[in-house]
Formats: sequence, C-alpha cells, structure tokens
Amino acid sequence: MNPITEKRAVLYARSAAQSYGDEQYTLPKRQLTEMRAYAERMNMKIMGEFVDEGCSGLNLNRPQLQRALERIGRHACDAFIVPHLARLSRSWQQLPDLLQTLKQHEVTVISLADLEIEGTPTLTERLSAIHAQTASLKNVRRKYSRITKHPPG
Repeated sequence: MNPITEKRAVLYARSAAQSYGDEQYTLPKRQLTEMRAYAERMNMKIMGEFVDEGCSGLNLNRPQLQRALERIGRHACDAFIVPHLARLSRSWQQLPDLLQTLKQHEVTVISLADLEIEGTPTLTERLSAIHAQTASLKNVRRKYSRITKHPPG
C-alpha cells in the first residue's frame, strides 16, 4: 500500500482479570500479538495500543477504551481492531451504539474472532435485533412470573 492509502489502526485489548506475578503471556499480551500480526498482514500502521486489565466488559467507562475513543474522535485512525467483540463490550445494549459511533467516524471495526471486518449497518442491525429479542424474552418471563407467582425453572 502506498502511504496515502495506508490504513491507520488502533488496537484494543481487555481482560476482566488483572495479571499476577511474572506471567509471561497474559491474555492482553496474546490479544495484542494476534492483532499486531493481523495489522502487519494487512499493511496497516498501528497508531496506538490500548489495554484495560481488570475491567468489566459491561461498562464502557474503561480508561484505555476512553483514550482509544478520544483518538478515534480526532480522526487519528481508520480501523479499530479488537480480538473479539466481547473484548469491546459485553453489553448487547451498548455495543450497537458504540459500533454506530465508530461508523459515524468512518472507522472500520475489525473483530478477529467474529470475522466481521466492518462495523456495517448490517452488523449493527443484527446486534440491535438480538437486543430486541432478548428484551422481548425478558418481558415474557416477567409476565409469566407474575402469572405463576414464581419464575419458570
């Protein structure tokens, strides 16, 4: 690729557990190794690596995720690489909105494990549909619980 069209990538890794001791190969290190290899194969320039350790995927207020999003907001990258969408967010309520925000900034979301190469409306629509179905099932469960006076088991 020539430098004008070379994609600029930001890498993001997350682990819910902290690293302990002298672990040689923690989960975030392994995630970064895989993402670096992908970026190299795709001739992408890595503009930053962000790692949150000991942070839940249910909360988007993670220090390094927020730093990565700030960089994206400054149009400092074209691609946001994660090892798996669950590393980005475990909340099916927040993930579609986050993907839509990245798309609005013209950033391609690359999830290595999900084989989804772009944060396209199709991906966002699918995640929104899953969220809607989950919410619908929760409502049915609540109604059923009120009728039977105890949750179904």
